[in-house]
Amino acid sequence: MLTAQQLEERRHGIGGSDAGAVLGLNPYRTPLDLYLEKVGDRSPPDLSDNESVRWGTLLEDLVAREFADRTGLKVRRRNQTLRHREHDFMLAHIDRHIVGEPVGLEVKTTGFFAGKALGDDGSDEVPDQWLAQVAHYLEVTGFDAFYIAALVGGQQLRIFRIERDPDLAKMLVERERWFWEECVQKRMPPPPTTFEDLKALHPTDDGSVVTATPEVLEAVDRLREVKAQAKEIDTETKDLELRIKTHLGDAAALTDEAGKTLATWKTQQSTRLDQKALRAEEPDTFERFQTTSTMRVLRLKGGRP
Repeated sequence: MLTAQQLEERRHGIGGSDAGAVLGLNPYRTPLDLYLEKVGDRSPPDLSDNESVRWGTLLEDLVAREFADRTGLKVRRRNQTLRHREHDFMLAHIDRHIVGEPVGLEVKTTGFFAGKALGDDGSDEVPDQWLAQVAHYLEVTGFDAFYIAALVGGQQLRIFRIERDPDLAKMLVERERWFWEECVQKRMPPPPTTFEDLKALHPTDDGSVVTATPEVLEAVDRLREVKAQAKEIDTETKDLELRIKTHLGDAAALTDEAGKTLATWKTQQSTRLDQKALRAEEPDTFERFQTTSTMRVLRLKGGRP
């Protein structure tokens, strides 16, 4: 686990666990999420109560020892913050160093289902996010390779070896340099990649009008076509559901001639707040617990000739 000082250092540079976000490979953090953290507009997520993170920390020493026992390699901690020899914004806090070799070790713990995305023991088939992290470490340390020791489902250890890839290293450095120098240092946010990004960047409109570029005009026309197709599909879906439910009548399930269940239409109950009744009976309470949310709605207007 990183110390408070190391966490603060990471805010002033790009660490290995940031590399996936910079490249758009992290399913939980977008480039904009990372940018907002680095410029201080958003605090990093608090993972102190995260069970996966806690168990990963507790099991790190155990997995590292088992890796050493299985491979016969001696490993050593590297507690200091490492910096790239040329690009000082590239930082690394590696888990272990293989003694006597220019090779490192990254320890991972992952769930059983997530482990299905991993290759066989001894291969280099790991998730892109892990690959980006190790490629970052290879570039900062100058090592030739990195092992990844992954404990899967708490009961299976798989060991991977990632060799240095000059093409990947070059692409990674260029992307991270752009992110740090052009985005963070100049406070120019990277392009949004999700609707949450858009909400963070442009929560409200300023009343102005902009002219569409040819690319945006094409997007508007295509969106109009897709929405029309979706409306047709929705109408057909409702017609088909009506036909099937009419045939079911009071029955709960529909089967084919062999008795295989094709569909069910079962009674379910849900409890919801009757806002209309509450407003009529307790208007003061209703007003006190109302909340106002702000959103922007995209509506297509008319059509182009």
